Amino acid sequence: MSANPYSPPGAHVAEIHSTTEFQEPSALSARGRIGRLRFLVYTNAAILALYVVMIIVTVMAVGGTALATSLTDPTALLVALGGSAALIGLLFAAVFLGFMVFYFMKVVQRSHDMGWSGWTALLTLLPLVIFIWYIVPGNKRTNTYGPQPTPNSTVVKIFGGILIGIMVLSIGLGVLGAVAGIGG
Repeated sequence: MSANPYSPPGAHVAEIHSTTEFQEPSALSARGRIGRLRFLVYTNAAILALYVVMIIVTVMAVGGTALATSLTDPTALLVALGGSAALIGLLFAAVFLGFMVFYFMKVVQRSHDMGWSGWTALLTLLPLVIFIWYIVPGNKRTNTYGPQPTPNSTVVKIFGGILIGIMVLSIGLGVLGAVAGIGG
């Protein structure tokens, strides 16, 4: 080592701890952090699963024939349900409760990614507030809730791109429909 005070440091770059630590996503926990795109994919996949389960429960409870006739005659559905309406209501409530628990776990993780308390997830019960969770980026470094989330996999990026495309198309068609309705 030279006595020159202007010489570069003597440490090798490999000696410095430069690895970035990532936190693996936890699907069934409110702990940790989750990024915006993964949040979008997980919550929309949960909504899709909720719809599929509710359709299956309805078809199983009512039966295919009664369901087909109920599409043209809503009272036929009530007649077909008979005394099982309360049971179907309980099944729907249980499925929906499970969905809400999963959804709030993801909102809490997303809040943690932004450096906010998990209690801020309750704000998403207000109309349109959820968009903040989709727009505000997370902390780039480790925060009090853990290291930054794992980078998105190719599957998450593909499904996220499809979901964003569907959203943009829906908004575009809605605006187009509104403009066409005003002009007509």
